[in-house]
Amino acid sequence: MTGMAARRFLIVALLFLVAVAPSWAGTHFAGAPWVAELERFATRYHEDPPRLDKIRGGLGEAVKIDPRPETLVALARLLKDSKEARLLLESIRGKS
Repeated sequence: MTGMAARRFLIVALLFLVAVAPSWAGTHFAGAPWVAELERFATRYHEDPPRLDKIRGGLGEAVKIDPRPETLVALARLLKDSKEARLLLESIRGKS
C-alpha cells in the first residue's frame, strides 16, 4: 500500500507543478524587474529624469540577455518620444 500512496503523491505533485509552472515562467525573466520599474515610474518620470536613464540601461541589458516581447515593448515605450528613438529611426532609414 505504501508504494501506491507514493505513486499518488508523485502524480499529485506533478499535476501541481504542471498547473503552476506556467505562471512562474511568465514572471521570472531578465527584464521583469525593469519592466515593473518602468510601470511604476511611467507617470512620475518628471520627478527624477536621471532615473529614466537607469531604467533604459537596465532594459537594454535585459534585452541583450533575454529578448522577450515584454521587455522589448517596455524599452520601445520608454524610447517612444525620446531623441534616441528619432535617431534610431533615421539610422534605420539610412541603411535601407
